[in-house]
Amino acid sequence: MKKLLLFITLSIFAVDLSAQTKTTYCDVYARGGAKNMTITIMYEDTNIDYLNTNLGEILNMLSLDGWILDRDIVIPRHPLFSFFTRHKLHLIMKKEYEVGEDPFRLFRPSNQHCNEDHNSKLLSNTPSTNNEDNCNPSDNIQFEEGDSIEYNGVPSIIIKISDKVTLVSINGKNGTWNEAIEYCNNLGAKWNLPTIEEIRAIKSRLKDNVYWTIHETSVKRAANFDTQYDYTKTVLKDNVHYIQPIAIVDISELE
Repeated sequence: MKKLLLFITLSIFAVDLSAQTKTTYCDVYARGGAKNMTITIMYEDTNIDYLNTNLGEILNMLSLDGWILDRDIVIPRHPLFSFFTRHKLHLIMKKEYEVGEDPFRLFRPSNQHCNEDHNSKLLSNTPSTNNEDNCNPSDNIQFEEGDSIEYNGVPSIIIKISDKVTLVSINGKNGTWNEAIEYCNNLGAKWNLPTIEEIRAIKSRLKDNVYWTIHETSVKRAANFDTQYDYTKTVLKDNVHYIQPIAIVDISELE
């Protein structure tokens, strides 16, 4: 009887653990050659293209976010035209994630604003005057997108209000990746380089440029993001790109 109760207890515990995680998949489709491959990541009903990118760097970036190779699909070149046709590769990636976690946060495109008429760019010093820009308006919110404020001594602009407030420092600059990390640390708590997901979410309010992201893909390389062409690429940390610190805070922290 004790063994039966122990078995039932362990079974319930195992079911409870399995219920806390889920498994999802994405497709990585690469075509081209050498370091200049066009890579498309397909998930749910979305396709994202990464142009002129090294496949190994993309896979390394996915690996750092918990993705593993599930299987690969061989796509042979045409035997009569193999010299002229490009290499193609189709990989199925798998990820286990916690319930409530967004498994596609690394490359999910930005959420569209409720009002699509957003032409102002960061640092234009033109505050938003359209109250419809806020997707979650509240009578208690005393700030609007485009407002200039000072957060923990850092001159900033509010560029997104949802359940959190996204701030960007107006004192960005060019530098290497290591300089970018040090620069953000010196600004104080809450200030960081943006993730790829975060910079996609605010790119409509940024000037067209190549920005450093927080993603470190190896000891010598990190990911940047080109807001003009909407793609990310891993490069040497010694490269010089724009450093744009951001802070994501609760609205109460601004009062």
